[in-house]
Amino acid sequence: MTDEPNTEADLRNELAPKIKTVTLAELPAFIADVMGRQHDYGTICVAIGSIAAATAWACNKHEHGGVTGYQAGAILWEFARAWGAPSIGKTGARFQNFDDLLYPQYGERFTAVSQRTWDALQAEAAKNLQGKWDVAHPDVIAHWRSIVDGVVPFGLTIGDA
Repeated sequence: MTDEPNTEADLRNELAPKIKTVTLAELPAFIADVMGRQHDYGTICVAIGSIAAATAWACNKHEHGGVTGYQAGAILWEFARAWGAPSIGKTGARFQNFDDLLYPQYGERFTAVSQRTWDALQAEAAKNLQGKWDVAHPDVIAHWRSIVDGVVPFGLTIGDA
């Protein structure tokens, strides 16, 4: 029997308190420890995500670190782009904090897209209709046409979201 965590939650719970304390000097040993374990489909995601977070925290402790919360949010997006996350699409992306559903002032975050996103979405739909996606289902093609024609989908509005 091993004493290594065998679930994603177990591994996350073990690594969470360590992530913010790792220094640049300790980082190689932290990586070797985390990656030296047996991982499954889910725990490898927790492992790599924890290593990435520990690296960011270690860099932030460096004499040239010290980012603000706003900068930390920008770093998150930079990581997602650099990692090549498929969810970072051509028309934009956003993280949604569903705790915001508890506060009425954040309602537009769930009902609207920005003008910039809408413009990009229309451009992408128009590009898709140029035959690049000619194997798409007819319902998808009709949806693209409606977007190009100015129909904002899914009951959304154009706002400041």
